[in-house]
Amino acid sequence: MLILSKSLKRVTGFNGSFFSLALSAIAITIASCATEGSKEQVKEVQELADVNPYLMTKKDLGAEWPLNGVDQGVVKCLDGRVVLETDQATYALNGTAQSVAEDEGWIKVDEIQITGKDISPMIKKGLEQCE
Repeated sequence: MLILSKSLKRVTGFNGSFFSLALSAIAITIASCATEGSKEQVKEVQELADVNPYLMTKKDLGAEWPLNGVDQGVVKCLDGRVVLETDQATYALNGTAQSVAEDEGWIKVDEIQITGKDISPMIKKGLEQCE
């Protein structure tokens, strides 16, 4: 701000202290707005985290990734039912979730599971969310 103040004095011939004060007020206003926005974002994240979701990606499991056509999803535990939410759909992972999949509008993971690949790491992470 001091540099800007000196520059304004050179360019305008006026003392830059008024301009420095104005710039300080603008900076404080912007900072307070950013804080309000941050509070809203934190609240949104907390609301989304109410069911203890966990983002799981293909990178997490590497070559052992068990799903075809899905590279990531949010693993959640909903009353003992472990699901994977993706941009495309919600997939029922464990037996409890699969037993109500049709009623809930979920797809059974069997439809995207790669033959011979184990989904138990995903189910385990989901069950950890139940605790």
